[in-house]
Amino acid sequence: MRPQKVTGIYFSPTGNCEKVCHAMLSGAKVTKAVEQQIIDITLPKNRVANYRFDENDLVLLCVPVYAGRIPNKLQPFVDNNLKGS
Repeated sequence: MRPQKVTGIYFSPTGNCEKVCHAMLSGAKVTKAVEQQIIDITLPKNRVANYRFDENDLVLLCVPVYAGRIPNKLQPFVDNNLKGS
């Protein structure tokens, strides 16, 4: 896959997922010509926008997992506001 855009999305109440997201983006080994963006969804006010990604986008979603699940407050955002091809 040769992505045209790489997006890192993180929910990081303690800062650890933010560090992981940045490390994953830098390790994605994409050229500088590829557009990169980072979206912080930690604060509730940042979870109102809708995001749509196409088949040429690489999306890295970094969230903590508790008992095999993402936090309850985050699930509606992931289900309703993140769309991809």
